[in-house]
Amino acid sequence: MRSDRDFTAEYRKALAAVDPSTADEMDIESVRTLAQTDLCLSYLFRYLPNDAVRAVPFLMMGYPKLLNGQANSRAAGALATLRHLCSRFGSMSAWVDATVQYGRTSETLRCFDIRDQQAVPRNAAPEVLRSVLERWLERTVPWTQRTLLVADPGDAIVIADRGRTKLSYTIPPIPLEKKTVQKHALTPRASNPPIRVGMDELLARIRKIDPSYVSKVTVAAAGGTGENPARP
Repeated sequence: MRSDRDFTAEYRKALAAVDPSTADEMDIESVRTLAQTDLCLSYLFRYLPNDAVRAVPFLMMGYPKLLNGQANSRAAGALATLRHLCSRFGSMSAWVDATVQYGRTSETLRCFDIRDQQAVPRNAAPEVLRSVLERWLERTVPWTQRTLLVADPGDAIVIADRGRTKLSYTIPPIPLEKKTVQKHALTPRASNPPIRVGMDELLARIRKIDPSYVSKVTVAAAGGTGENPARP
């Protein structure tokens, strides 16, 4: 899976270099939100300087045409990085909350101001933070291997939502016969030849779905002037 762990850790280290008190006063979730917001604004300023900040959720949802013809390889690659690291901002409400919180953050810890819905770089932005943002927009988000542990039967407490929620569960025992995992031996193909379907076979399949459609196809194939056949 792709993870924002390395990005957040690097940003947090840079943040502490600007203001050492943030190491104790800002929890990891606050740092993550600030880092992701800064990264989104950095992307907008670099590749979409004329677009409003409200474009971010639409970029997260996968609308590359918002690049307005500027979809060069660097912009497209940076957008892929952005979507891996900031996918939470596919929610409009999450993005609005993040920008409101961003505006309340000390100016000494921000690389941008938001004025009239535009990302405006701050002249006094910390260079160490700006370097982190620029570097991550140029790189591919690394894969992270995660170990999954099977819980033992009994009562358990699960910590979710990045440590903000605790859930209680009673885990039932699993019968021995269900612990056996079915395994399959898959042999890779040396080649993948194209699938060929003749017209007669295709019409036979269609006839089972919609006999009337076959007659329309036949008329069209013969050069008839009937209506264009609808899709089955």
